[in-house]
Formats: sequence, structure tokens, C-alpha cells
Amino acid sequence: MSDKSDILRQAQALMQARLVEQSDLVLPCIGLFRARFCEEYILTEERGRMLMPPHIALEFIPAEYLLEAQRYTQLDYDAPTSYVTQEFIESLALLHNLDEEEVSRALAAEIKVFLDGLFRGRRVSLFSLGDFYVTEEVEGVLLLNFVPSSTILELLNQPFSVYKPTLLRESVQFPELQTTSTVAEGATVAQFAITDSITASEEPEKPEVIEQPIQAESVPVEATPVAPPKKKSRNTAPTLWISLAVVALLALVVWWLAPKSPAPLPEESKQVAVVKDTIPVAKDTLILTPENPIAIDTIQVSRGGSLAQIARRYYGNVYYWVYIYMANKDSIPDPNNLRYGQTLMVPSLECYDLRKDSLEAVQEAKAWETIIQNRKFESYREQRATISLP
Repeated sequence: MSDKSDILRQAQALMQARLVEQSDLVLPCIGLFRARFCEEYILTEERGRMLMPPHIALEFIPAEYLLEAQRYTQLDYDAPTSYVTQEFIESLALLHNLDEEEVSRALAAEIKVFLDGLFRGRRVSLFSLGDFYVTEEVEGVLLLNFVPSSTILELLNQPFSVYKPTLLRESVQFPELQTTSTVAEGATVAQFAITDSITASEEPEKPEVIEQPIQAESVPVEATPVAPPKKKSRNTAPTLWISLAVVALLALVVWWLAPKSPAPLPEESKQVAVVKDTIPVAKDTLILTPENPIAIDTIQVSRGGSLAQIARRYYGNVYYWVYIYMANKDSIPDPNNLRYGQTLMVPSLECYDLRKDSLEAVQEAKAWETIIQNRKFESYREQRATISLP
């Protein structure tokens, strides 16, 4: 039976070896650890311009399990479905001839202690990868902080240890390199917003409006009194009939003797359609698209400024920095290292199909973060359909 401390030490060595080999390290309930290469850059100081060598930074992308607020506010929290991947357990057991069950129990127990301390507000370390702790910089908003350990950074940057910062002469120019006034260190603090699980509230159904045909109002017609027919005396009837017969006979004689002429044909009335001289006038409408967003502000990057800080200031969520990057991608070579004094446009989120206060919007922003950090972002419209949300 293997000792637990030996298993943890061997697991830590395997994790470090994978990161040195530029392989991703995944702990299901913790997140993803990745070694990211950072190119050389020029640092401006009081003594002059310094050419800083390339280095390796440890990137951490937290799992959803660590970013749910109820686990930090309740003493009893639900256990994760998995602590370590089965592939890592099998590799460690095969490498050191260990029992897989013992490896699984030892690693799960270590991660349980880590989670218990983190959820209770303590600063804890895990497998010498770095320190984790929670802060509340804004009232009611918790932030998960991760600081890579100096041990893992020294190990990752060992191939670059022979390079030292070099003072450049004024005549030496490297236009292809980025110039900054902030030292890009691998031990910077990475912050992630801890959010509540938001369930979309059902909108109240609008009452169905039944349209009924409007009945025409009945206007009363005043009855006009009809005068009763006058009674004619019986002795006037024969005289009336004789007079009518004489008039009819005279009319017949006149019609017979009158010259016959063809009756003129009625003229056809020609109707001419009147065409209105109307020219359709195009309305000037502004269509909001991710490629043509509206700017809610234009800012200049301060010393040590980052896209996450700008997103937290304007949107209230650090994850929405990806939309600031999309609106300024042509002027941001590296989203993790902004130039001091650089002008950026802060876009309105109305042109993106998202709800600012929804959990789905945060998950989508994290998916965009992975695409941008991997230098694979090309177009919002074309790539949005390929994003798979958990």
C-alpha cells in the first residue's frame, strides 16, 4: 500500500511535466491550467528602453463549479461529480506502479481539503500550481483570484533563463515589437467573477385581446306621416279614362308621322388613370451589428490597465472584455497586454445577442475568451454558430 504523501508528490511532478511539455492540465472541478508563450517586448523606463526576453505564463481558466456563489455562502455544498480525470489516474498509476483506487482516493481527498478551505474564505494552494483566494472589491461581487506559484513559473521559464533584459540605444528600433510601460510578469493575479445561478423568469402572458367587429349605430328614422288618399267620386272615373285614351292616340299619330333618324350611339367615356408622381425616399436607419457597434465611450488605457478592468467598469462583469476586444481587434495584438495611452472604443452590448444579467451570457463570453486567447478569433457572425455552451 502506497503512502498518500508519495502519491501526492508523484502527482505534482506529473502535472509539472505536462505543463512543461505545453500540454493542458485539466482538473474537472477546478479548471484548466495551460502554459502560454509570451513574445519579447520593449519596456519603457526612466533609464531608457529595455528589450525584455520572451517568457512563459501559467494561464488558468476556472471550472463552472468554482464560480457559483452559493458554494461560498453555504456551509454545506454539493460535492463535484469528478475530482480528477480517469486518464490522469491511469497514467500516474502506470508510471509508478500504483493502485488506481489508491491514487483516486488520495487525489480526491486532497482536492476536498482544498475546496473546503477555499469556500470558507481561506487562501489555499493546490499541488504547488498556485494560490487561490476570494475577495470582494465591489460590495456584493465576489472575485476568485489565482496567483501562479514562483516554483512552477521558474520551472516553465527555465529555457529562457539565459536571456536577460537588454538596454536599447536610441537608434535601435523594433517596430514589430509591442512597447509597454508595465512589466508583463507571469505571476500577475487573474480574477474571475463569481456569479449566482440565474434562472430566466417566465414573462407574464399578455391577456389575449379579442377583436370584435364594430356594429354600426342604428340611427332612428323619423316616421313621416302619409296623407290618406283622397277619395274620388265615382262619376269622375269614366271622364279620366277617356282623356287618357285621347292623349295616347295623339301621341301615336305624332310618332308615326315624325321623320325617322337613327339614335346616336352613346359615347364611351374614356377614363385616364392619373399616376401620382411619387418617388420613394429611403429612410436613413442605423443598423446595429457586431461589425458596426455603437460606442458608449472612448477611453485611453491607463498604466497597468487591462480589458477586464474596463469591462468591469462599464459592464459590471470582467468576462465581457471579449466584446471590447472584438470592437478593437485591429489595434490589440495581445489582449493580455495593452499599450499605455492606447485609445479604445467601448461598444454597446445591444448589438450582441445576449442578456447582460444571464448565466448564458457569461458562459458565451467564456467561450469567446478561449477562442481569443488561442488566437482563433476571426468573425463574430461566422464563429458564433460554432460555439457550444455547457
